[in-house]
Formats: sequence, C-alpha cells, structure tokens
Amino acid sequence: MRKRIEDTGSLIVANSPEQFAAQIKAEYEVYKQVVKKQNLKLD
Repeated sequence: MRKRIEDTGSLIVANSPEQFAAQIKAEYEVYKQVVKKQNLKLD
C-alpha cells in the first residue's frame, strides 16, 4: 500500500487528526489564492 501511495507522488505522514485537518486547511488557503489570482472558473 505504501508503494502505491508513494507512486502517485503523495507523501505518507503519521500525524493526528487535528494536524491533518490543519494541513488540509493550509493547503486549501494556498490553492484558493491560486484560483483567485489566476481568475479560474468552473465550466
């Protein structure tokens, strides 16, 4: 399973549910700014 996950370019990190939620929130904020800056729209 680990190899399959790593083959997709993902990293395996052991952390708590709270740490995972914080990571997802931080990534969301980064990509939200990218979408806004590039003026991307859904079709």
